[in-house]
Amino acid sequence: MQSQKILNMMLMIIAVLLAIPAMTFAEGTAQQHTPVTDGYVNASIPVYITIKNADDWEPPVMPEIEGLEINRNQGTQTSSSMHIVNGAITENKEVTYTFSITAREPGNYEIPAYPITVDGRVLMTFPVELTFKKAENKGLLSVEISGNPEKIYQGEATRLTMRILIKQFTDPRYNVSPDSREMWQLIDPESDWGPFTETMQELYSSRRALRGRPQTLGGEDDERDDYYLYVVQADTRPMSTGPLDISDIKIRMSYPISLRRDRGFFSSGLQVDQVRPVVASATGREILVEPLPDVGRPAEFNGAVGQFSIETTASPTTVSVGDPVTLTIKLTDIGTTPVDMDVVPAPELHEAKALDTDFRVPREALPGVVSGRSKTFTQTIRARDDSITSIPPVPYAYFDPESERYEVTYSRPILLEVNPADTITSSDISGVVNTSQGPTSDSLHNVAGGLLANYTGPDRLLADQGPPAIIWLLLLLLAPPLLALGITATRQGLRGHTANPDRIRSRRACRNAISRLDAANAASDAHQGALVAEAICTYVADRTGQPPAGFMRGDAVSTLQSCGVDETLTTQTEKLIATCEHLQYAGGGGSEISSVIESAKSLISKLDSLSSLKTNNQGAES
Repeated sequence: MQSQKILNMMLMIIAVLLAIPAMTFAEGTAQQHTPVTDGYVNASIPVYITIKNADDWEPPVMPEIEGLEINRNQGTQTSSSMHIVNGAITENKEVTYTFSITAREPGNYEIPAYPITVDGRVLMTFPVELTFKKAENKGLLSVEISGNPEKIYQGEATRLTMRILIKQFTDPRYNVSPDSREMWQLIDPESDWGPFTETMQELYSSRRALRGRPQTLGGEDDERDDYYLYVVQADTRPMSTGPLDISDIKIRMSYPISLRRDRGFFSSGLQVDQVRPVVASATGREILVEPLPDVGRPAEFNGAVGQFSIETTASPTTVSVGDPVTLTIKLTDIGTTPVDMDVVPAPELHEAKALDTDFRVPREALPGVVSGRSKTFTQTIRARDDSITSIPPVPYAYFDPESERYEVTYSRPILLEVNPADTITSSDISGVVNTSQGPTSDSLHNVAGGLLANYTGPDRLLADQGPPAIIWLLLLLLAPPLLALGITATRQGLRGHTANPDRIRSRRACRNAISRLDAANAASDAHQGALVAEAICTYVADRTGQPPAGFMRGDAVSTLQSCGVDETLTTQTEKLIATCEHLQYAGGGGSEISSVIESAKSLISKLDSLSSLKTNNQGAES
């Protein structure tokens, strides 16, 4: 009896001890976790605050610390799990907040203890020491700029080449190195690209990653280091003289420090874990931009740099004084190095003295249309008098960087026939005709008959047409009711079509069957036979108004027989469906299934031409 009491007491003590963990789980707690305490300036260190098994809590708020930028990330990470111990079910819930800590200056910083309210209790975190170091490149990233040519004139284009070298990284724990595409994706797209900005925006907008070429370069102490080399080119046309400024090119990247294995459901590969910021400024050989010389600059020059030819055409070539003539000017780049024709200016026609003397020429700048290495301008000019016999040559001045001097090219003259302008006198306006007897005039007086009586000459400009013919009057009266009848008949016909869906199915049966056969031709081998058989059976069901679901070979054959289809065509249908069913299970080559599909199309074409293949309802409606 005594031993039984002792046993019962021990069981009660065990039950109480087992209940203690469950009571602990049921009480909310908070935990602060900092995976790393050493970082780099302008690179954030994460701090995680996890609330466990709480029913009510306030989102944590870190205190402000001088020199640190503290931001809480949007959203939270939640997880839950269940444990069963001796039949007791315990649920664990976790909510994690993530803070990003960033320092703008190197140094040691302390996050002091701060309160977190969980289930009505105030919990205190532990102080955390963080160290931020200045980010140093140390040969991890370099940028070099070169130009071709290295000496250009103001307004001349040069092709810049940017060579980016990124040192390959190898994780010592996994002995794995990210490839060139993965390393390129660590470069900040918002870096300062300078003259390469437009090129890089196009690259990133198309979501293309550059592929780097492996390079091995000598380092300090005769060590050899492996790099990825990325090459980007861009054309630039500097408008300021002196050395080309490339100091505004700064490339930033997050260089990897370690990798981690992603054990997610969809991937289990290695991912970049921790990074350090790296910044590289561009270096390179000096590219000199020379000013255009003043010596020998012609009056017609307006900024064109390169080598050009000019052609002109005119329309019409027979005009009267003051009539508009459309002058078309075509400039063509004939240099060895292509020129950006978008920036090539039009010739200033009013500066061409011969042209401006003989013609009225507008002063406004001309827009042009670029096509390849040519640019076309149009302008309207007007001859000043009838003594002009041609449009004079149009000059175009440019600076040739190869010969380093100004050149002027001319178009060919265009023959032009200019007639005197017609002169209108007051007698032409009043209608008086001069005769040998001297000038005469008609006095103006009021006459009856309205407008038709105002003209008294032999030919009347306005004639009395009389009343409209009776047939046009009848058509005008009958048109509205006829139009209303037509609209009503059309609506009735459309309503009749929609009222009989079987008729619509029958009319579309052939087209739908051909579409199914085309889809079967593009399907995998394992399904082609079944799809062809389905297309044939569905066609018969649609033509005859039968439910397509479960409509098999036997149904198709019996339906064709009941509709009086020729026995030969019915047998052909049955054999073709049987062949499809055989291919469905036995498989067949591409040429065999193609032959079956063509046979099916031919069969459906034959069946579609039969008027007997329809239901009684369709026949009655027809």
